[in-house]
Amino acid sequence: ALVPAGAALADLADRLPYSAVRARDAETWYRFHIRCEGGLDATHATDGDYARMLSVQCSWFLNQLSDRILTVPWREKATSTTVKSPREEWLEACSECHTEAGIAVLLTALEEEAIDWDNVQEQWRLEQGKPAKKKSKRGADKPTT
Repeated sequence: ALVPAGAALADLADRLPYSAVRARDAETWYRFHIRCEGGLDATHATDGDYARMLSVQCSWFLNQLSDRILTVPWREKATSTTVKSPREEWLEACSECHTEAGIAVLLTALEEEAIDWDNVQEQWRLEQGKPAKKKSKRGADKPTT
């Protein structure tokens, strides 16, 4: 079953602060979690139906992410009609994904390639009211004043 893949997507969302996403209301994210975990009519669906629904949730999730927490290649749009950006390639693969294995690959790419976890950490700091960090001349982080 795909519940582990859905749970992994929900977990990924839980690791981001509200300042890192476009929709900031709890109800939207509550419904997203229910869908990821197989609720809202997905409980009686076949694995293929659930995989397709989960691929839609993956696309929706990527589109919720603020550019400030995405890696630079994932922020950019394609510069031509023949070459796609990593984001566009991922969204296309997502729309064509109908298997648990495919969902797992997509989630790994999202987590490891698309999300800049240093910027996520910075968003958490700012959301918690802590000073932003800046790089020192030696490269060590230190709070800005």
